Amino acid sequence: MRNKSKRKPRKNLRKKSSSSGIEFVSPDDIPDEWNSVFYGQSGSGKNTMLSTFPKPLLLIDVAERGQKSMKGIKGIKVMRAKTWQDLEDIYWYLTQNPDEFKTVGVDTITRAQTLLIDAKVGGETGTQITQRMWGIIGTELKNWLINMRDLDNVNTVFLAQERIFNTPDEDEEIDDTDDEDDVILPTVGPRVMPSVMSELCGAVDIVGMTFLKRKTITIKNKEKLKIQYCLRLGPHSRYITKIRKEKEIEVPRIVTNPSFKKLKEISKGAV
Repeated sequence: MRNKSKRKPRKNLRKKSSSSGIEFVSPDDIPDEWNSVFYGQSGSGKNTMLSTFPKPLLLIDVAERGQKSMKGIKGIKVMRAKTWQDLEDIYWYLTQNPDEFKTVGVDTITRAQTLLIDAKVGGETGTQITQRMWGIIGTELKNWLINMRDLDNVNTVFLAQERIFNTPDEDEEIDDTDDEDDVILPTVGPRVMPSVMSELCGAVDIVGMTFLKRKTITIKNKEKLKIQYCLRLGPHSRYITKIRKEKEIEVPRIVTNPSFKKLKEISKGAV
């Protein structure tokens, strides 16, 4: 009878040298960087929230001109990207100057995708993009975004316009109840290619949707209409949102006047 206690390793397993440069570190020794995606309509407060992130801060303006809300705030510089090559160049500049900025914001990745498409098709209108070309564009955009996320000691913030996915036909009724598992509701997320959106949202620490909310307040017995800047952050059946935190910490669905400080406090359960 064969001794089953002595098993030979499979032939495809090879012994490797232990001098492969593998390094183990404690989570406490890893820099506490925050990489985020904020999406929403123009004027909903994306740049206003970005301006609360640690300084010095670089805003990469991709044909959005959203820097007007940042005027008068110290520690902010703007770089205007007009071509995809500009975006590649700024990445290499940041890798060679790792201590120049604490936060880098891209406004917007929606426009960045357009620059990449123009670079691939030559900016010609009416050009048909093949499925293979879409794949190449998606891969290159994902690589650039992940490389930006991986900048050392930098909080990277990606801003985007919003997009509705899984839109039903016009004559199809929508059941907005959360308990209907067989109903596919429209999903709202960042306006980029679906494959890019999925990978980027999974790769960052925070995903939030900005919007404006009207609120009536009373001052000296007079009612006044106040506009609040808000951020959808907690779990939602329709809007793509997330924040990395300990499991037992509850996250508010909506944050009023969101800021970097508030987001940090929420992630630690202090709000």
